[in-house]
Amino acid sequence: METVQTPKIRILVVDDDDAVCQMLTLMLSDELYLVETTKSVAEALGAIEQNAFDGYVMDFKLPDGGGLDVAERIRSKGSKAPIIIISGYDPSAVELGAERFDISSCLQKPFSRSTFCSAVKKAIG
Repeated sequence: METVQTPKIRILVVDDDDAVCQMLTLMLSDELYLVETTKSVAEALGAIEQNAFDGYVMDFKLPDGGGLDVAERIRSKGSKAPIIIISGYDPSAVELGAERFDISSCLQKPFSRSTFCSAVKKAIG
């Protein structure tokens, strides 16, 4: 009997903090997602030109801009893929910008593994 391989869901994580990237990669890999990480808006834009992703997790504030800059590019390319913004800043500021780009979820740092994984599962479906 053949086993059917379900296609892996690809997620791009964008955060300039190595520890956050490692933690999110571990959590997402444990849930069987394929994860790619970038540390800046420029790297993220390069990654989305190279690959199609099924979902995005990105920091609100990055050294060369922010997650909403990347979200704007993703939406301008016609992608409806879910985007989760993570931030250590005031969530109301994040949510104002997030409405414009159909952001699935805004999570305030620090967040628990269960909160993060639930948000990803809800966003990806």
